[in-house]
This record gives sequence, C-alpha cells and structure tokens, in this order.
Amino acid sequence: MIDPNVNLQANASYHDFSGLNELRKAAKDDPKAATLEVAKQFESIFIQMMLKSMRAALPDGGLFDSSQMDTFQEMFDQQLGVSMANEKGLGLADVIARQLAPPVKPPSADIAAASYTEQKILKPAVFLPINSDGQQ
Repeated sequence: MIDPNVNLQANASYHDFSGLNELRKAAKDDPKAATLEVAKQFESIFIQMMLKSMRAALPDGGLFDSSQMDTFQEMFDQQLGVSMANEKGLGLADVIARQLAPPVKPPSADIAAASYTEQKILKPAVFLPINSDGQQ
C-alpha cells in the first residue's frame, strides 16, 4: 500500500512525465503552490543547461571519452538539476514565483495621504568647513 504522507517531489526524476498531470490538477486547487512548482521546474531546466554549457567548455578527450559517457553525463546533469531545484537550489525558483504572483493591491489614496501628512519633514544637513588639519 502507498503511504499518502510520502513526499513524491523528494523522489522526482527528470524522466517522470506523470507529474505534469498532477501539476495541472494542483493548479486548479492552489494556483500559488502550482506557480512555485513550475518555477522549480524552470530552475531545474536552467541548472541542466548551465551544467551542459560548463561541460561543453571543457576540452574533449581523455580516458573516459565515449558516447556512453556522454549519455551518462547528460542523464546525470538532468537528474542533478531536478534534485538541486527540489532542494534549496539556486534561489531562482523563489524569485520567479514572486515575479509571477499577482501584484499586491496598493493602499487606497486616503491611507497614502494620511501617512504622507504624518511624516516629519527633516531639515537639510548643514555642512561645516573642514580645517586644513582635517578637524572641524
């Protein structure tokens, strides 16, 4: 029997396509949580592309250079991207989720006007001349 308390995201894999249907269902129930999950997926893809670019910058050749090793490294980079994004990640998912969130409603004009009139107007700073010895 499957334990309903198990976190399925902790066991996420880059080749798990069933998560898309679950995400669609979750988006209908809780759009904010779904936005964060989509942001994590985007961060995962970003990390994968970053790792791929870093590997491409390395010189070719070496003891383990083969098409099988290239396939393994690509799969490893994809899984590493998913794992990193589901953990703390780079922090990109949080920024994307905040950017995609609906804007905060600005305060009404009455509240803004009241807070403006309550502010104290400060006098500008007075500049004192500095003596040649560096003291005022």
